[in-house]
Amino acid sequence: MSKVIDFNKFKNKQQRSWLRLHESRLNRLIAHHLATNLDIPLDDVAHAYRTQQVANMEESWDQWDLRDLISDVLSRTGIVEKIYADLNREVWFRQKILSEEKLLDLCVSRYILDRT
Repeated sequence: MSKVIDFNKFKNKQQRSWLRLHESRLNRLIAHHLATNLDIPLDDVAHAYRTQQVANMEESWDQWDLRDLISDVLSRTGIVEKIYADLNREVWFRQKILSEEKLLDLCVSRYILDRT
C-alpha cells in the first residue's frame, strides 16, 4: 500500500532541522545587525510603551502588544530586509526554508532574549 505524506508536517520537519543546523550562524548574524542598528535597551522600550498606554488610558497592555510594537519597528526600519539580503548571499541559506516573516519573528525573539 502507498503511504500518504502530510506535506505540512514534512515541511515543518525540514524547517526545524535546518534551523537547528544553522541556529548559531543565524543568531550571530541577527545579533550583530540588532546591536549595530537597534541598540536600545528593552527596559527603555517597555517603559516607554507602558507610559504611552497609561497616558492613552488603555484598559490593559501586555507583552504581546509590546512584541507587535517591536516587530513593527523592525519592519519599518528595514533591518529585517537588510538581514535577509545578507542571508541571501550566504551559501548555506535557503529562502524556501526561512521567509522574511519568519525571520522577523526570530529577530523579535533575539532582541528580547539578548536584552533581558
